[in-house]
Amino acid sequence: MNETVLLRCIGKTAPYISSFSLDDRFVDLDFDSLRFIQLIVQLEHALGVEFDDEKLNPTSFERIGDLLAYLETLTPSAASAPEKNSLGQDQ
Repeated sequence: MNETVLLRCIGKTAPYISSFSLDDRFVDLDFDSLRFIQLIVQLEHALGVEFDDEKLNPTSFERIGDLLAYLETLTPSAASAPEKNSLGQDQ
């Protein structure tokens, strides 16, 4: 799921890019610091996470896959999420 959200947010942030993959480098996709922060803000809102301040630098992640790996550390997996009862409450 994080991969889908990440790729969608990149598409919104940089609509000039016709195609990209997890192996692509942000610098090769013309991500400057402003565009990178726009991407981070979109990801924070879409996933309900907050990036560590030291990660708010475009040089923190060389490739799209590096950013995805970091996102995986911020979002709980379905396996570790608490079970919900029929009312949607944690058990």
